[in-house]
Amino acid sequence: MPPGSQERSFRSRRGLWTSSIGPAGTRQDGDIVYLEYYAFADFPFQLTPDHGFFFDSRPHRKAMAYLTYGLSKNEGFIVITGEIGSGKTTLINYLISTIVAHNTTVAHIVNTRVQADDLLRKVALAFGIDAENASKARIIDEIEKFLLANQKAGQRSLLMVDEAQHLTPGLLEELRMLSNIQVGGRPLLQTCLSGQPEFRRTLSQPRMEQFRQRIVASYHLGPMEAEDTRGYIEHRLRHVGWNGAPEIADDVFEQIFQVTGGVPRKINFLCDRLFLFGYLEEKQRFDVVDVQTIVSEMEEEAAGFDVTDAAADSGSPPPAADHVRPHRSMSQRELDLVAQHLAFVEQLLGPAAGGPREPEDDGEPTATTEDGTRDDAMTDERGGRVQNLKDHVAQLRKRLG
Repeated sequence: MPPGSQERSFRSRRGLWTSSIGPAGTRQDGDIVYLEYYAFADFPFQLTPDHGFFFDSRPHRKAMAYLTYGLSKNEGFIVITGEIGSGKTTLINYLISTIVAHNTTVAHIVNTRVQADDLLRKVALAFGIDAENASKARIIDEIEKFLLANQKAGQRSLLMVDEAQHLTPGLLEELRMLSNIQVGGRPLLQTCLSGQPEFRRTLSQPRMEQFRQRIVASYHLGPMEAEDTRGYIEHRLRHVGWNGAPEIADDVFEQIFQVTGGVPRKINFLCDRLFLFGYLEEKQRFDVVDVQTIVSEMEEEAAGFDVTDAAADSGSPPPAADHVRPHRSMSQRELDLVAQHLAFVEQLLGPAAGGPREPEDDGEPTATTEDGTRDDAMTDERGGRVQNLKDHVAQLRKRLG
């Protein structure tokens, strides 16, 4: 009997998988055991970026070429955009660890929901400059001194800014002014900005003309194609010691691509659940049915998000959005995570999520009885559940803005 199998429990209807094994921590509830069960050295599908798992897919390869060219200019701004979970942070961290020269001082800023003075203070602190209680003028002066000293020591200075879509034109102007710091006609600071697609809308505003003239390289990181999706999954598995066991049927990779659209974080989310399911069901081979089971579980979980069990069990519509209340205040990062999961479920449901009810001949699989005849009652019930889920996703999306 596989280790820990006597201590696990599985509640398939709500997708709640638990295990009493494992120390208290962030990865418990069966995860530790699924790692041990398949003899993996590490978790192959973590949601947090890890450049050690970097996969050289076609879009990431092109992005790397643009970024490398931009860094060779040693001035101005480099811009990389992509959807949530497309691999921007992993790409940049990999770039820093492998491409950026040893003579480069790198400062990294993640939280960009700040005022102008706070942004400059964050830049200073990221470079190790003590500017906690300094005025704006003093902060700029200290940054300039640091950049000059760094240049004299033979070091270049690189500022990396994540979540750039939150930067207002005013904040971007502050960064542009820092790029004016020069010695001998050569800029002392280069900045790499990484953000979601809406950042490009900010940059396209007429008032951003001067800023756009400082951009030396720009690239939008899109999703992977089916071939790269398979390569990505196998690459991450091999990285943790996978040698072909458990076996993965060829059509599983295509199914995962269809469900996730080739977005790395969505792939990680689905595959992590797939391997946990494999442990719970003692599977040594995955097929398309297993993927479909996981997708169904995730749809049920989304349908039950912030909705009472009584309403879910009765099949009645979820409460109106105005009456849905969070159990506690949520941080922006938590809200972003919910938005990511909603986007994932919306993709599962198709373009009509939240829209009018589909006609009966919408092409969805038809339920049948044991003798193979059509079961209209089962088909109608399934259609009703799907529509309830679509309505609920639309309500949650409206509340998240």
